[in-house]
Amino acid sequence: VDDLEQPGSGEVFFAPLDVVFDEHNVVQPDILSVSRARSSIVTEKNIRGAPHLVVEILSDSTRRRDLTRKKALYARCAVELYRHTGAGYGPPLIVEAPATLEISELAVHIDAARLLSSP
Repeated sequence: VDDLEQPGSGEVFFAPLDVVFDEHNVVQPDILSVSRARSSIVTEKNIRGAPHLVVEILSDSTRRRDLTRKKALYARCAVELYRHTGAGYGPPLIVEAPATLEISELAVHIDAARLLSSP
């Protein structure tokens, strides 16, 4: 994730936003980042190709799908970094985005102990 901390390095998006890998594989990750080098995949309607980073926030209803089918799809489609978090599903996710990173939305509370924040 270090390369995302460089000025002008990319853009962060939050669901709902489709990531279209092909006509049969369309997903909505909870959080994703597209590097500046891949900015051409960002359209007004969706992301058309593999983002640099995908984060899934696990819940009882999404855990199995996020850790199996979606994780395998991200690997097949060349997503460079895949992370997951959620209450009771691993360590807290605490991400501080640098002020130079373009942020589509600002803060998402996962629960009282977990926070994704941006400047």
